[in-house]
Amino acid sequence: MIRRPPRSTLSSSSAASDVYKRQALLAMDPGFRHGVKCVILDENMMLKGKFVVNLQDRTKFLEVLKAAVEKLKVNKIVIGNGTACRETEEVVSEAIQRWQLDCEYAIVMETGASVYSASAIAAEEFPDLNIMYRGAVSIGRRVQDPISELVKIPVKSIGVGLYQHDIPERMLLSELQKTVQSCVSFVGVNVETASKYLLKSIPGIPQKVAEAIYLNRARVKSRNQLLQVPGMNASIYQSVAGFLRIMSSPEPLDQTSIHPESYAATHKLCALLGTSVAATEGRKETSRLVTAAIAAKKEAAVAPIISQASELDGEDTLARKELAIKGVALAKEAEMGYLREVANKCGCGVETLRHIVSVLGKDTLDPRFTLKHSGVFKKKIRTESDLKSGEIVTGVVLNVTPFGAFVDIGIGPSTLVRTRSLDQLTMGLNTGDIVENLEVRAIGDESDRQFALRLDGMKVRNASELELLNESVNFRDALMTIRGEQMLKFPESVQSIQNAE
Repeated sequence: MIRRPPRSTLSSSSAASDVYKRQALLAMDPGFRHGVKCVILDENMMLKGKFVVNLQDRTKFLEVLKAAVEKLKVNKIVIGNGTACRETEEVVSEAIQRWQLDCEYAIVMETGASVYSASAIAAEEFPDLNIMYRGAVSIGRRVQDPISELVKIPVKSIGVGLYQHDIPERMLLSELQKTVQSCVSFVGVNVETASKYLLKSIPGIPQKVAEAIYLNRARVKSRNQLLQVPGMNASIYQSVAGFLRIMSSPEPLDQTSIHPESYAATHKLCALLGTSVAATEGRKETSRLVTAAIAAKKEAAVAPIISQASELDGEDTLARKELAIKGVALAKEAEMGYLREVANKCGCGVETLRHIVSVLGKDTLDPRFTLKHSGVFKKKIRTESDLKSGEIVTGVVLNVTPFGAFVDIGIGPSTLVRTRSLDQLTMGLNTGDIVENLEVRAIGDESDRQFALRLDGMKVRNASELELLNESVNFRDALMTIRGEQMLKFPESVQSIQNAE
């Protein structure tokens, strides 16, 4: 329950993608007593302005907001989800609708922002900034570069899940620190822009070496030049090189999580396929061709099983399951045989090849681009009155408890999907999971505007192929599940590996 997969709750919609390109934004830390603290952050996450507005003076709040958006050319607003969040959201939405502002807003989790604002790290970064504005800076930066900002917060202050206070503190801190390092290694670190706090969170890097990289980052133009950083030796370099990215390096693979030891194998793979690592499209084409070839091998391996299954009596469930198990085994055997063949030609192991293919298929260092959840940035408030019985909505799991899951569907803070409303296949839900098939159901008369959410048929992300097969009604559909979605014809170029000498 302590370790969670590193996922984000932001989307890959066009609006969110613009923020990922580090545009300027207006960040708000809502409050009643001391007002709504607002800061302007530029594309480099630097503080460019600050002001406070009071929710009690709604007219002035609207006017200040209009002026900030129009004069400062800000088209994204980020609001912390703490006290007075919904009241602030109402004002922001009203301003956008009244003056048709070219602006969108999002609600961002502000957990730990107050802890950061009073920390030594915040005092070091903003020695002359009033403490009440520092929380707003943290909220805004979480959208621009979340991993860099969140590592500054004591991880035990980011409370997620149950029972964390029942665990011995030393064990809790140890496990939480491992989780932070796991997240940092998963996302990767851009040496050219990373803070020293982020560099210190890289697994296996000494603190002094992290500070040395931070001080010398302007002179590091490639991964090989990291060896020239004071304190760096071959052993440390071997441990941390794969986590560090150099986005302006002349070697394209320095921008990926592929370790320098695997560069030769990667170039051989591209040569076999006739592709290149120089451009993103070339790298993605390499991954696509290998994936397509694997799918074709599986298709051929299970074809006889499908033929046998079509001849069985429709009620012979036991025979179908036996064939399904055999089909899974044949598909895995075909995949492993192909991967071993390619790995031998590239001079690497099968798992290394899997990693290379996976990395080449990704777009950028920021994994949020690949997420499907949309609607995080919006122009107006969506309320319960907008829901209709039978409607399918998308949400992000905020927390999982024994009695259900709290899901953010963009209406209110979160919605509880009770355990009895969850399909048995979804009991493996984790915080951060994106749920795409939540059905809205009316409770009693729909005119009463009372709704519940039910989740049916969601696939378990980590379910084994056999479990998916056993739960599938149709045998052919089950085999399609293990073979992947693109099972039609593939370009002849996928055969180039097999024909290569």
